[in-house]
Order: sequence, then structure tokens, then C-alpha cells
Amino acid sequence: MRVTQYLIVVPILAQVAVTLTVWCTHWLAEIRGLKTAALENANKKQFELPLLFYSAVAFAYSFRLVDEWQLLMALGFVLSFAIATSLEVFSGNHAVAAVILAIAALAVTGMWIRIAAHFATAGF
Repeated sequence: MRVTQYLIVVPILAQVAVTLTVWCTHWLAEIRGLKTAALENANKKQFELPLLFYSAVAFAYSFRLVDEWQLLMALGFVLSFAIATSLEVFSGNHAVAAVILAIAALAVTGMWIRIAAHFATAGF
């Protein structure tokens, strides 16, 4: 099955929605004076792994490397990152959130490994 390059936009939009949701929740909690450490931590985490995700997507898209595996790993990243963030903020279950966040890290690592493998075998 040939995957169109434009499908990679779906996980990007989902990750942007997660980031904006966390930011709005953080903002509302700050206004109400209900800011918690978990919410503050989740807000900070919206930069680290997502930056690697966005850059992997940009590389994959610009070099036309988006295939079923890249798309699957991108969706896996966004879903696991959203679940981990929700668990951390709303349930306070940090141990399970850390395991699910590790799955997100593996997904984005897989994206970068596929990009590196392409350049190692095909060149620039």
C-alpha cells in the first residue's frame, strides 16, 4: 500500500491538540490558583520529546520518507504521549505514565532510526 506523504499531517495535528490542551489546562489552573506540580511538569514535557517528533516528521516529509512504518510510529508516539500526559495530570499515576512515555520515546527513536537507515543506504 502506498501511503501519501500528506497523511503525516494527522499525527502532527493531534500532537498540536495535545500541546494546546495541556497549555490551556495549565493556564486555567494558574488563573484559578489551582496549579499543581503534575500540571507544571506536563507543561514542561511539551517541548522535549515533541521537538524530536516534529523534526523527525519534517525530515521524513521533506525527503519523501513517509511510509506505513513512519506513519505508524508517528501515530504511536502521539497516542502514547497523550495517554502518558493524561495519566500524569489527571490521575497522578506517575509510574504508569513513565512506562507509556518510554513507549513514546521508542516510537520517535524508531522514526529517527528509519531516517538514519535511509541516509546510510541511499545517501543524501
